[in-house]
Amino acid sequence: MQMEDMSMTHIPTYISRVVPVPARVGPVVLERWWSETRSRSAGSRFETVEVDLGRLMLDPATWEQSSLGPAGPHRRVFGKLSAPGHRAWPVELELTPWSLGSSELGLRFAGRRFPSASGLIRYHPLAAAVLDAIGSSLLELYPAELTEEDLRRPNAA
Repeated sequence: MQMEDMSMTHIPTYISRVVPVPARVGPVVLERWWSETRSRSAGSRFETVEVDLGRLMLDPATWEQSSLGPAGPHRRVFGKLSAPGHRAWPVELELTPWSLGSSELGLRFAGRRFPSASGLIRYHPLAAAVLDAIGSSLLELYPAELTEEDLRRPNAA
């Protein structure tokens, strides 16, 4: 019985960071980051965010601009998180409103098979490092030259 209970227990794989970018402009800032600061790996269809512990490879074909209201993601994209020596984990990166003055960046495991214990040891710090890198990039772009025209765009929520 105890073994069954332990196998049913999962360590959370959702990692998030609250960034002081107002929810109203968060989608615009994320889109600027997406279009201006990403780097394309040579010969790959994925957009890549490199950190010391590994990389996040985002698939541009999965980019979604949703406006599901205050509780739903404003922007979402799927990709793979990879650490040296491990298989890449499928993940979802999302930007959601946190408060009037902040937005939340979240990275969620999106696979069917839960990562192994040894994989989780690498997954958590890598996911945190990737979110920190993206969050820092967003802060560099905000409020840099956000114009009233940017804020009036229909998908800027």
